Amino acid sequence: MGTLVFVAGCILMGGFFAISGFQKIVIRARREGMVETMRHLNIPLPHIAAPFTAWSELVFGATLMLNIEPMLSAFPLLVICFVVCVTEVPKQVQAFNPLNIADRCITWLWLPQPVYALILLAIMLTAPAPFFWGWPWTI
Repeated sequence: MGTLVFVAGCILMGGFFAISGFQKIVIRARREGMVETMRHLNIPLPHIAAPFTAWSELVFGATLMLNIEPMLSAFPLLVICFVVCVTEVPKQVQAFNPLNIADRCITWLWLPQPVYALILLAIMLTAPAPFFWGWPWTI
């Protein structure tokens, strides 16, 4: 059962990021929106960071979906989620005007990016080690 849940998590999260990255590459409005969002969040070099992020989502999402080195595939996606959680999510949480610490925590977990980060972290922690970590000592 655990393997099935792991594979389903890889397929779902990988598919989500691959589709998201593909849309940001192909659809001009999505691409321009991402550049504007990065500019608004003061991310350095948004014209370079936006396509790099979109291609990273596509490539690493696809490799995660295909279960190709899931630990290594999930890490760049986790970094993307972490950057969003540090730059954008606090502003979104503040916009909800949380009443107390519990309300603030619920708001954090209600937003998708922190939940994606937790799922990707779980995938990284439960994934088998990459094939080259045991080499050449396992020969």
